[in-house]
Amino acid sequence: MNLKSMRKRLLQASGLGAVAVTATLALTTGVSSAITLPSPAVGPLWQTGTVQTVRGSGSDTTFFLSQKMSDLYNQAALYGCVLQADNATCNQTGDLSTTNTVDNYDRTEVSQGIDAVGSGAGQGQLCGTTALPANLKVDYARSSKPAGTACNDLVGQGFAKDGVPAVDFQTAIPGDVGTSTAFASVNGGNLGPVAAGWIPGDAVDGPYTGTAFSNLTNNDSGGGLSSVAYRLYCSTSGTRITDWGQLTNLSASGPGNGGVAKTVGNGAAIGIPINIIGVNSASGTESTFDGFVASGQAGCATTNTNAESHALALLENNTSQLADVAAAVYPASATDQVEYLSASLYYEANGVYATNPYAKSVTVGANTYVATKLKENGVASTSVTNLNNTFPTARTLYNIYRTGTIRASTAAWLNWWCDSNNVFTKGKDLGTGLNYDAEITTLINTSFGFSRLTNTSAAPNNSCQLIAAVHDPAS
Repeated sequence: MNLKSMRKRLLQASGLGAVAVTATLALTTGVSSAITLPSPAVGPLWQTGTVQTVRGSGSDTTFFLSQKMSDLYNQAALYGCVLQADNATCNQTGDLSTTNTVDNYDRTEVSQGIDAVGSGAGQGQLCGTTALPANLKVDYARSSKPAGTACNDLVGQGFAKDGVPAVDFQTAIPGDVGTSTAFASVNGGNLGPVAAGWIPGDAVDGPYTGTAFSNLTNNDSGGGLSSVAYRLYCSTSGTRITDWGQLTNLSASGPGNGGVAKTVGNGAAIGIPINIIGVNSASGTESTFDGFVASGQAGCATTNTNAESHALALLENNTSQLADVAAAVYPASATDQVEYLSASLYYEANGVYATNPYAKSVTVGANTYVATKLKENGVASTSVTNLNNTFPTARTLYNIYRTGTIRASTAAWLNWWCDSNNVFTKGKDLGTGLNYDAEITTLINTSFGFSRLTNTSAAPNNSCQLIAAVHDPAS
């Protein structure tokens, strides 16, 4: 069968545009031929034959992944179309044997904006409701929460699943560093890791007679206002949980319990306050976790309601920042810095926790303490529980675009994430010998610890559908 006949059959069988079929022929037959670009451009590849720039903005959670994806897409452009003398327009009759006709044929240059970090900020910049530098633009928003209402034409392509577990610091032992001066009244300042169940009277290195705090719940005691999560993060009344003993001093023989066993949230105080660590309220991570701790109540707009005053609005997904916070609170005492850490509650993306040792640990002096990932309602955050949404703070990670403004070059870039070699077949990365689609999967799943979603993912994780219409096909 000749190339002309193959091309005709592919067009009839697949419903692809001319560009996609020509690209498929070049990849499957080993023949490189000049692409005749349609006018206007057609999806799903949306090749325009002109060099464009695409810029994303928003989520910190997906910023680092998006950088790597941008690098991969920009790298593919090294083997893109042969440009005319203007270095801006593809020479449609000059393609080489190495020209990649599918993966960034137009030599689009993608970058990631950082001037307003957070999923909500990115969506606002895309819609023009959040300020951005006058000389820049936003073509799509990185987002770790669904499309909101900053404008009425936002659509999200969900390319991965993640979870947002709480963490505490069960290995941070202040007594191994020295005697606390700030809490000299508690056990003579000889303190153990309260999150691991240390209570006054225990040796600092154990065994501990308290109960380790390893499960954050929003469904206990009937849920709502009575739940542990709400009482920690949202309550401003007398029901608020403020002391670690309320979470861990539960045995009948524990100090102050009067011979009666207690439930989590109702133990007797031990004199060590809980440090709720605040997180950037514009982030999707904060929004997701707030949905959990609010426990169905309308009165908790942010997880920062009860945040410790020195730890307000940190960037999400980076536990290591707590070393700087602890040093600011107790600049003269490494022991009290460790105590501050041991008494803190934080939360971060499961993907970051799983793949970035630095971002899940805190170094104070010569010691590094790895955060302990907590369960939520008895469920651990894993790729399985996040994919099937049984982990309470499972979430989808999105690239969000506007149907009213999206350009062809942006659509091509976003579709490249979502297609699983199903509608078009990605080519070989000439730098590694691997297929680009396999490299995308490795980046998302292995390098960053998320779980990839594509245009063939089943409901309810089937939002990574290819963009079939654009506002401006020529750019």
